[in-house]
Amino acid sequence: MATNDLNEQHREKAKLIKVLSETGMQNVIDVDALQKMQDNIAEISGISIVAVDAKGTPITQETSFTSFCKLRRTMDDCRSNCFFSDAYGGLKAAMKNMPYVYRCPAGLVDCAVPINIYGIYLGAILIGQVKCETTGAKDLENVMKFTFENISSEKAEELYAEYKKVKVVKLERLKLVANMFRLIIDEMIEKKVEELLRKRTEQENDNLEMKIKNLSIKEKVTKTTVSSSHGSDFLRNKFLTNVMNSLGNLSIIEGAPRTNELTCLFSKMLRYNFETHGGFIELEKELENIKNYLRIQQISSSD
Repeated sequence: MATNDLNEQHREKAKLIKVLSETGMQNVIDVDALQKMQDNIAEISGISIVAVDAKGTPITQETSFTSFCKLRRTMDDCRSNCFFSDAYGGLKAAMKNMPYVYRCPAGLVDCAVPINIYGIYLGAILIGQVKCETTGAKDLENVMKFTFENISSEKAEELYAEYKKVKVVKLERLKLVANMFRLIIDEMIEKKVEELLRKRTEQENDNLEMKIKNLSIKEKVTKTTVSSSHGSDFLRNKFLTNVMNSLGNLSIIEGAPRTNELTCLFSKMLRYNFETHGGFIELEKELENIKNYLRIQQISSSD
């Protein structure tokens, strides 16, 4: 592959990472579409599903949550542990870049499907809240080791009654739903990222066009100012030259040869300054101007 193509890919990847780092998961994923998909899959599979951000905070409404988990989330200790468990599972899935199956603090089996793009972890889809009484389920990591809950005996009995109602699901079925969700999420994100990049490119192009327009306006204003300035200098110089010519003519009429000579010399010096301002000066003209200046000084000092 050509070097230019690789550089272009790196630029596009850098632009994508910048877009993802500046926006949250809710802006990368169509939450409404995800909610509908989540509801349909939960209804078919009978498995609880919710989408959370990188902190474990839900961004969709929980679907098919068990009465046991709903009851736990009404208790402060249990609710904070549930959110921690969701965040932990999502992070582990992001690190492995694949669905991660584990046990929540209550002992139920959950699976986190990571939403991880170019090393940026945006969140996860959490499915589960089931019992898995298979050999493989016994070796799953239990988040309970990181948590502590102070539950009264009354609440414990109520929770246990709801716990017994939790359905048993084969671990393979849970993983199957997780992999299906991963494919769906990847496709959703790919479309959304393309849309974000397109909007970002359009915005950058609009900003560039605005800068070019502003520079063009500024350039026109500068040219107009310079032109106006040059026009003012021309009129001022012409006025002074006309005045000196009038003085020279008046001195001849009044019979004042020295005044006429002084006026002519000064007029030549003015013309020299007007014509040679900011440009290259020939040595012959420079010497002539010096002679005119010295002659003016000579006439002035002889008065």
